[in-house]
Amino acid sequence: MRAIAAVLLAALCASAETGGEILARDAKALAAWKAAPVTLTGRVVDEDGFGVAAEVAVQDRKAAADKRGWFRIDALARRNALVRVGAEGFFVEFRVADLALPAGQDAADLGTVRLRARAPGRVRLVFGGDAMMTRRFFKPDTIESPPAPVLRPDSLHADAAAVLADVAPVLREADLAVLNLETVVGDAPGDPVSRKEHNFLTPPGALDAFADAGVDAFTLGNNHCWDFGEAGLKRTLEELGKRGILSCGAGANEAAARRPAELRAGTAKFLLLSYSGVRGSDVPLLAEGGRGGAAPMETEAILADVLAAAGRAPVIVALHTGTEYASRPTRRARDAAYVAAGGGAALVVGHHAHTPQGLALVEGVLVARCLGNFAFDQSRYEALPGLLLVADFEDGRVSAARLFPILNDDYRVRAAAGPVARWVARRVGALSEGVDVAWRAGGVEVALEPGERASS
Repeated sequence: MRAIAAVLLAALCASAETGGEILARDAKALAAWKAAPVTLTGRVVDEDGFGVAAEVAVQDRKAAADKRGWFRIDALARRNALVRVGAEGFFVEFRVADLALPAGQDAADLGTVRLRARAPGRVRLVFGGDAMMTRRFFKPDTIESPPAPVLRPDSLHADAAAVLADVAPVLREADLAVLNLETVVGDAPGDPVSRKEHNFLTPPGALDAFADAGVDAFTLGNNHCWDFGEAGLKRTLEELGKRGILSCGAGANEAAARRPAELRAGTAKFLLLSYSGVRGSDVPLLAEGGRGGAAPMETEAILADVLAAAGRAPVIVALHTGTEYASRPTRRARDAAYVAAGGGAALVVGHHAHTPQGLALVEGVLVARCLGNFAFDQSRYEALPGLLLVADFEDGRVSAARLFPILNDDYRVRAAAGPVARWVARRVGALSEGVDVAWRAGGVEVALEPGERASS
């Protein structure tokens, strides 16, 4: 028996790979997987389902769909990528192709991409959540952080542009793009006015990257606009003004904080209002009378402001409120959205929870409870995914909407793809009320009318 065991052991040792040989084999297999090209197919149609001879671009390759809308692009790299679909007379659409296929698979089908015509009176707006570029962007301090700083002082503009590069095309192609700027902008503001744990300061150079990426307006109604008091807010407004970026939601007094920003896209006009529901502890963070800060999220103020603005242009209300990292809105957040919708707002968007929440129809008005983070330095699992809301307006109301899942990956904003994007879609669908959400053709479709609704 011992002799047999010795023979077997000798044979096993003779055939076993060393650690180096295993690593070399795995490296060879990974290189072969990466080198294997992928083909992407799909179809482009208009709102009536007829084919559109659109141009489809992904990675560094382009293809023209035939007159029936079918397209095929060969020799793509095996990595997930943003797909741009455009045709004359239509809004440009973006989808994410799941091209990181398992070994042995070399073809991906994007499905059917539906283009919306640029009809007279139609305007496309894109909204994102909380944005800042400070703290861990410069000094990574957790295990999950990238090994080197994402932003470096001597290459700040280029580094900040790289943070946004993956999703910047989605913002640029919109008629208007709006984010929530949850930070003071400046370089030497003095001491924070509050002893709260986090006070944010983003260098002015980072704003250049936001402007280049297509951001037209920031909401400032949040719990960080007053981190460095009136001087910090004044500097923030000056830096935004230099770059032609509009803002609302904070001011040197309550009247200024509640004043709407007037957004224009061609002949279309919108009024943007922004409010914060975070009062502050040791120092008030909300404006009141002659004291500055963020516009207070009080139902009486919201109703008065919306009623005053609704007769002039479609009103969009941004609410910064809720419980951080919670998947559902608070009662106070629901009440504020209900008042805004009842007062005549055309759209309500939320942030502050740092994680995506569901959609709702309130008084027939679309409410995005929380869009999560856009560009933020958090590494909590709940805070990594976020949403861009693509809202098409027509005759002063939202006529179509779509969600674009994003992911904060090593503090860079990526277009979410594959299982992550589908998980976000399922989560938002499960949390939504009166709105059906479905994953289709590399994107998240939102059904606003009962006749449009399909299985989520």
